[in-house]
Amino acid sequence: MLAATAANGIEIVWSGDTPLALIGMALLTVIVAVAFFAQQQASTPRSPRAPATVDRSGPEAERIARRRLLEARGLQPPPQFENARERRQWLRRQGNPVDVLIAADEPSVDATRGTVLDRSRGGLCLAALGPAPVGTILKVRAADAPEVDAWVSVEVRHCQERDGRWQLGCKFEQKLSWGELLLFG
Repeated sequence: MLAATAANGIEIVWSGDTPLALIGMALLTVIVAVAFFAQQQASTPRSPRAPATVDRSGPEAERIARRRLLEARGLQPPPQFENARERRQWLRRQGNPVDVLIAADEPSVDATRGTVLDRSRGGLCLAALGPAPVGTILKVRAADAPEVDAWVSVEVRHCQERDGRWQLGCKFEQKLSWGELLLFG
């Protein structure tokens, strides 16, 4: 048994088991500290990482990219439509009407004027002077585009008369580049 007197007059007595008890308490303190810090790290939010198997193309990837871009700029993304009738894969953009030329077969022969009312990656909504049967393939080109630009093929998906003009809902026959899409507003 060892005895020592501290500076403030307290006597510390060491018996044979005391060093073993101190080592046990130190070990218990380390275990509690490790568990505490592990829990703190597990509850800290981390930046989300996409799984390696996520498809990074198509409409869903575009929606995710658009949402991240808006959030990075401090803007709120538009609420998603809950309408069961909404079947579009791509978001539509309205505004900025663009004049276009619309032709049935041979673009240089019978082109008429129309206007793009809204557009998406999947197609256009055109205002035209006359109707077009559903399923018809039309050729469309921006009226202000250089004549060297190719005509774009679209399929008429629906046709409705509104305010003395015909609205043609058209789907692109093939995927367009961003440069081609920009010609339509």
